[in-house]
Amino acid sequence: MTGIHVHRSDRPQELAAGLATMLADNPADVFSSEVVVVPARGVERWLTQQLSHTLGSVAGDDGICAGLEILTPSSLVGLLRDRDRDDPWSADRLVWPTLDAIDELCGTPGFEAITRHLGAGPEIVADPAAEWDRKARRARRYVVARRIAGLFAAYHRDRPQMLGEWESGSKTDGYGSSLADDLMWQPPLWRRVVELTLDAHGLDESVTGRHQRVVAGLRDGSLPLELPERLSFFGYTRLARAERELIHALGSQRELHLWLPHPSPALWDAIGSLGFGASDSSRWLSRTDELANPYAPKPRSEDETALVAENPLLATLGRDVRELQQTLVSMGPVVHEPLSSGSSAGSRLASMQADVRGNTAPTSVPRDVPVVSARGTSFVSPAAQPAEHGGHAPSPLVEPGRGDEGAASSAETKARFTDNSFQVHSCHGRPRQVEVLREVLTWLLAEGKGDLQPRDILVMCPDIEAFAPLLRATFGLSNVSSITVPDHDVHPGQRLRLQLADRSPGATNPLFDLARRVVAIVAGRMTASEVLDLAGHESVRRRFGFDDDSLSRIAAWVEDADVRWGFDELHRREYGLRGFDAHTWTPALDRIALGVAISADADGPDAIGAPVDDIGSRDIEVAGRFLELMERIKRAADDVRGRGEHLTSTDGNVQTAQWMNWLKDIVHGLADVPLDDRWQLSQIDRELDTIAASASEVPLRLSDIRTLLDQRWAGRPTRANFRTGAITVCSMVPMRSVPHKAVVVLGLDDGVYPRSPVVDGDDVLARRPFVGERDPRSEDRQLLLDAVMAADDYFVAIYSGANEHNGARRPPAVPLQELIAVATRTGGGDDSFVHLHPLQAFDERNFTAASPLPGGTFDRSALAGAKALRRFRHDQPQQAPFLSGLLPARPVDAVTIDELTGFLHNPARDFLRSRLGIFVPREADPVDDAVPIALDGLQTWAIGERMLQQMVQGATLDEVMQRENRRSSFPPGALGDKARKDVQGELATITKHLHRPDDVPPRSVDVRLDLPGTGGPGSVRFTGVVGGVHGDELRVHTFSRIGPKQLISGWVRLLALAAVEPDRTHHATLHGKRGSVRLRSPGAQEASTLLADLVELRGKGLQYPMTVPPKTAHAFVRGNRVKLLNGDDNLLLHFASTEWEGDKIPGENTDPYWVKILGRGAPIQQIEMLGLRQFSARIWLPVLTHQEDA
Repeated sequence: MTGIHVHRSDRPQELAAGLATMLADNPADVFSSEVVVVPARGVERWLTQQLSHTLGSVAGDDGICAGLEILTPSSLVGLLRDRDRDDPWSADRLVWPTLDAIDELCGTPGFEAITRHLGAGPEIVADPAAEWDRKARRARRYVVARRIAGLFAAYHRDRPQMLGEWESGSKTDGYGSSLADDLMWQPPLWRRVVELTLDAHGLDESVTGRHQRVVAGLRDGSLPLELPERLSFFGYTRLARAERELIHALGSQRELHLWLPHPSPALWDAIGSLGFGASDSSRWLSRTDELANPYAPKPRSEDETALVAENPLLATLGRDVRELQQTLVSMGPVVHEPLSSGSSAGSRLASMQADVRGNTAPTSVPRDVPVVSARGTSFVSPAAQPAEHGGHAPSPLVEPGRGDEGAASSAETKARFTDNSFQVHSCHGRPRQVEVLREVLTWLLAEGKGDLQPRDILVMCPDIEAFAPLLRATFGLSNVSSITVPDHDVHPGQRLRLQLADRSPGATNPLFDLARRVVAIVAGRMTASEVLDLAGHESVRRRFGFDDDSLSRIAAWVEDADVRWGFDELHRREYGLRGFDAHTWTPALDRIALGVAISADADGPDAIGAPVDDIGSRDIEVAGRFLELMERIKRAADDVRGRGEHLTSTDGNVQTAQWMNWLKDIVHGLADVPLDDRWQLSQIDRELDTIAASASEVPLRLSDIRTLLDQRWAGRPTRANFRTGAITVCSMVPMRSVPHKAVVVLGLDDGVYPRSPVVDGDDVLARRPFVGERDPRSEDRQLLLDAVMAADDYFVAIYSGANEHNGARRPPAVPLQELIAVATRTGGGDDSFVHLHPLQAFDERNFTAASPLPGGTFDRSALAGAKALRRFRHDQPQQAPFLSGLLPARPVDAVTIDELTGFLHNPARDFLRSRLGIFVPREADPVDDAVPIALDGLQTWAIGERMLQQMVQGATLDEVMQRENRRSSFPPGALGDKARKDVQGELATITKHLHRPDDVPPRSVDVRLDLPGTGGPGSVRFTGVVGGVHGDELRVHTFSRIGPKQLISGWVRLLALAAVEPDRTHHATLHGKRGSVRLRSPGAQEASTLLADLVELRGKGLQYPMTVPPKTAHAFVRGNRVKLLNGDDNLLLHFASTEWEGDKIPGENTDPYWVKILGRGAPIQQIEMLGLRQFSARIWLPVLTHQEDA
C-alpha cells in the first residue's frame, strides 16, 4: 500500500513502540531490510536500543535489532538521486566552482560590492599604501566562497524553485518577487557556478534539473528504486522543501511512515481547525491548482498558527513543529490518531508538560508574577537569593553526603525542595557551571537510589567544545581506584563516567590539533606564545624530548631573547613593518645559539651579539632540540612565502593538493606518537588525502586552508559515543527528543543561545522567509522545548547568571527566560526552583539548610574550606604567629659576604630560604606578544643597570649600546630614540667619575676573616670577594638612587675591606641617580666587631624572622634621631610607617616573603616589637654615623 502515513505522539517511547509493533506484526521479506531514516546519530542509537527490547523477543525484553538499515537524510537523498558522498552540489564540494566563479566575475559590472570586499576594487589596487589591506581582503576568498556555497546549498534545500528560476534567467525570490538590488549579483553567479560544475564533472543537468527529474521519475514510476516497499522516517521536527518533494513523490511508489514527535496533540487539532489538518489525501490530489503547485507555503509573517497556541511555550518555542504540520498538509498524508499520551503527575515538570500536551495556559496564577523580560534580570524568591554575610548568627554547616548525614536530610531543606523536578541554576561563569553540574549529577544519582542510572541522564550543551576542557578537569578522576587518594577526600562526582559524544577530531586525535596550530602559526604572526604552546604539544614534546623542565627553560630563554612576533624582517613586511627585525625569532635564535658557546658577560667581539644568559652545559641538548624545532617551522614558513623547496609559488597561492602534502610532511616532521597510537598518523594522512582528492585545482592561500580545516574539523557526532552506559554529554541536536529520566542543559547563556544572533545579509531566504524554511534561532528554541518534553522525571538548566570577575548580574538566554516565566506560573507563583549560586564552591552558604543545591553539596574539600572561611569571618580569628617560639639555634661556622647582605636586604627571605627551605614562587608574567612601544620604570632600570655594570667592567658606551640594540631592548623608531637618550643621560651622570686621570687599576680583595661568635673566638669564618677597589677607595655604581639596600651592601663590603687590610684607611663612594654618598671606614678592630655583630644578628635571624626590613629599619633609626632632637614621640614611627605600609608606592609589607610570614597588609605596629625596635639601631646607627656627602 503506497502513500504517506503520519504517526505522532508527545512521547518518543510510544513512537518507537508503534514502529516496533508495525515491524513485528507486518514484517518485510526475510531477504530485504527495513529502512528507517533518522535525523541524528543519537536518535539512531536510542531507537535501535528500543527496538532491540521488542523485535525478536520470546519473553520479556531479550530481543534483537537486526535486518534494519538506518539511513540519514543525506544518505537517503543520495540513494534517490543516485549520488553518494561525492555529490558535486554539496556545500563542501560546491565551494570550488564558486571560488572559480568569484575569481572570474570580480571586477565585472554588478559585482562591485563583492569585488571591493575581496580587495580587488580599483580604489584599493591603485593605492600602494593599501597593500596590506588588499592582502587581508584577498585572504577572505575561501571564507566568502564557502559561505556563498552554503547559501546556494540552503537555497536548494528550502527553495529549489528559486534556483531553477535563476537558471532560466530570472532574478526572483522563487515566489514571484524580484530580488533586492544588493542581491542581484547572486543569480548570475549561480549560473556561472552551474556552468563550471557541469564542465568539471561532465554532467548534463544542474542540481535543480536533477531534482526535478528524480521527482518526476518517482511520481510516474520510471525511476528504478533499490528500496524496500516500506520506509519509515523517525524523529523529524522539520523537513526541508526539497526533502518534502522527494518524500511526496516517493510516497506514490512506496509505503512511507512518518513517526513524528509532536509535543501537543491539542495544538495539532487546533492548527487543523485552520485548514492544515485534513487527512484525506484525495482532497488535495484532486485539486488542479494544488497539483500545479502543491508546495505553496505562505510567508512566515502571515503565519497565524501562533495565535491558536494557548500555551506560551508552544507559541514562543514551538514554531518548527507548527510549521512542520503546515508543510505536511501539502503532501496529502494519512494522519493517524496520536499514540497514547504521557500521564500527568503532580510535579512541576509534569504539570508543565501536561499543559504543553493540552495546549493550555499554565495551571494557575494566584498572584502577580514578575515575568522575566528579554534583557532584564530574573526575579526570584528570597529562598533562592543567596543570603548576605553578617547581621545574623551563622547557620550550622551541614556535612556533605547522603542519608541522615546529608544536607538533604535537613527538615528545612526538604521543605524548600519539595519539588525538584524542574531546576534552574544561575552561576558565575562556565567553570562554576561545571562544578554545579557535578553536584547536580551526584544528587540525581543519590536521590534515585538505584532507580536512576548514569545511562538515564543526558547532558546537552550548545557549545560543547568550550565546556569540554572544564568537564575533563572537573570529572577527571573517573578511575579513582587507580589513584592513591583517600576515599573520604574523593568527590563522588569524580567517580562518574561522562561520555562526550560529538567532539572535534582533534579531541581524539591530537595530530589534528597540531596541524591546525601549525597552519595558524605559519599563516599568522608566529607569536612567542603560539610557538611555546606548540613546543608544549603532546606529540611535539615526544618528538623533541621536551619535559616540563625543558619547556620552562625554553620559555625563560625566549623571554630573555625578548621575542614578540614575526620570524624575520621579511615576515614583518607582510604587516607593513619594513626594516624592523627587533623582537623577531631570527635574531633571538642567534642569541640562544650564541649563548650555548659563550657567557653573556664575556668580553670581546662575540659578546656584541648579546648571547642569552644561563645556558649551562646540561642545557646544550635542550637548546639544540629547540633550535631544530624552530628550523623546521622556518622551513615551513619559507615554503609558504615562496622561499622554500616544497611549494612552487611566489605569491602564496597553491593548489589544495599541494597544501595537503605540505601539511602532511610538516606534521610527520614535528610529531611523534607511541607505538599503540600509530593509527593517529594514518588517520590524519587519510583525512588530508581526502581533502586533496575532493578539492579543485583552484589555488588558495594558507589562510584559506586554515578556514577549510576549521570548518571541516569542527565537532561532529559519531554513532559509537551515544548511550554507552555512561552519562552522555552532547550538543543539542544529536539526542533531540530522545527521552531520559533526567535531562540537564548546560551553558544556556545569553548571547550564546540561540545561535546565529546576526542574520546573514546575503541570505535571500532571510529577507522574506516562508513557512517551513530553516531558521537557526527558531531551531534552537524548538530544541529547548524538545529537551523539556524529553525529561521524564527531572529537567535542569544551568547558565551564567553573574560575571565571575565583578559579580555583575547577567540574564539567562531569552528562551530560558520564557521557560522560567512559565514554570513560575505553573507553580502558582513560586519561583524557588531558580537557584542563585555563590561564586565559590567553598562558600558556606552551600553547606547550610538554605543551600542553592537541592541535596546540598557533596564536596568535602569545599566543606573544609567553608569551615576555615567561617572561622575567619565569624569566630574573630586572630592570625596565629608564623612561629610559636624561637627555633633552636643552629651553629654557623661560615658566612659569606653575599649571605650577610642577603639577610640585611630581606631578613624574611633569608629566614625562609636558608632555615626553612621555603621558596615563595614569583607569579610568572604571561608571554607578551606585543612589540613594546614604551619602557616602564623597571624595564628602564634593568637596561640601565646592565649597561652600567658593563661600563664598569671597561666597555665603552657605544659598545654597550650596540649590545642593547642587538637585544632589542628599546622600542622601535623615534620612541626608542627618546628612551636611549634618557638612559644615556643618566649613565653620563653616574659614570662621570668612573675613570679619573690619576686612577689606579681596580683590584679585587679576597676576604678571609675569623670573627668572634657565640661559640667563642674564631668560631665564624667570614669570606668573600670585594671588587671595585681603586687604591683605598671602594667604588659602587648603580642605576638606582642610593637607598638603604645600596648603603648596607656598600657598608658590609667596606667593613670587610677595613678588617682585612688594617694598615690602610678606606672609604666607599656610592654613585647612583641623583647624587653620590660617601662612607668612612672605621678602624680594623671596630670593623671586625661590627661585622661580628651583624653576623650574630643573622644567626638570630635564622631562629625567627627578624623584622628589620632595610627601608623600614633605616627610616626607624632616622625617626629616632629626629625624636631625640625634637622630643616628638610621634616621629618615631612616622618615617618607618611610610616605608613599611607605603604611600604613593607600595611599601615593604607587600613583599611576598613578608606576606608569607606576617600576612597581607601587616601594620607597622605588628613588626615594631619583633625586632624593629630592638635591632634597627645595631644595624643602621653605625652606617648613619659614618655616612658623608660625596
